[in-house]
Amino acid sequence: MSEIPKRCYPPQQLSIGGIVRRTYELHVPVRQTRIFFPLVLLFHGGGGTGKTILSRTNFALKADAEGFIVAAPDGIYGGWNDGRGTVNPNIDDVGFVRELISSLKSQLPIDVTRIYATGISNGGMFTARLACELSDVLTAIATVAGPLPTNLSRSHPTPIAVLGIQGDADPRLPFDGTRANSKAGQINSVVDTMNFWASINSCNLTPIIKHLPSTVNDGTSINQFTYSCGSAEVVYYIVHGMGHTWPPHPPEKFEFEAGLTSQNINATDVIWDFFSRHSRIPSRLLPSAQPPKRRWGAGIRRRGSWHGDPR
Repeated sequence: MSEIPKRCYPPQQLSIGGIVRRTYELHVPVRQTRIFFPLVLLFHGGGGTGKTILSRTNFALKADAEGFIVAAPDGIYGGWNDGRGTVNPNIDDVGFVRELISSLKSQLPIDVTRIYATGISNGGMFTARLACELSDVLTAIATVAGPLPTNLSRSHPTPIAVLGIQGDADPRLPFDGTRANSKAGQINSVVDTMNFWASINSCNLTPIIKHLPSTVNDGTSINQFTYSCGSAEVVYYIVHGMGHTWPPHPPEKFEFEAGLTSQNINATDVIWDFFSRHSRIPSRLLPSAQPPKRRWGAGIRRRGSWHGDPR
């Protein structure tokens, strides 16, 4: 069993053109029971930060409990170029993420067959874009309050496992895909989003619908939609009565702006359970390779930085 040395390195830098400085939060688990570690990329919503989303979702605690690494990058001006054309359209965020993954693989013993991405809202829609453009790298994605931007509907990515958690009372990114405001841009309905991923993964477009029993009487209820797929799994949780939030946590701002959360589902737990079932090939079949010599300290949060060209 490999141990990550308990030693801290200064914030890391990547240089592509030397124009834009990019930062990210990194959490390496205290639990060291693996030779190679899964990597979860966690993307904040509009106006957020990597530090905030890492804290609010409890993904660092989950990483310690389950033994995986989390990187939570910061978007330029708090946003991600998610494909709608309304947020940072000239920023090469996809290029940044590809370089970030490459850098982390050079520093840490990453299991390259288990690299995942998840996010909420703008970060959730950006996660969908990553699935369309980095399906050669990512194993699975999960979106929370993140329907598919309409511009991505023309994409033809490699099949990839997809999980979604969506409230049907979301006032910011409406369930039916109607345009909420000028900043929302064009988004698909949740049903069209589900059908897109089901088609990409060669699924039967008629899902199996299961009503999940409620544990808390908070006005929300959940239906699970599972598609029978030939290539990769597609699962959606439709939370009736929930708004624009990462359950079970309350919205970052006022409830009248974002709607209610749900205590009947824990997004972080559901997402990791989904990720943990997916690997490109079984880890036991990984080629024999030595973990990188240069590594971060165990159980720490560090900030890293990246330089790149936004054009």
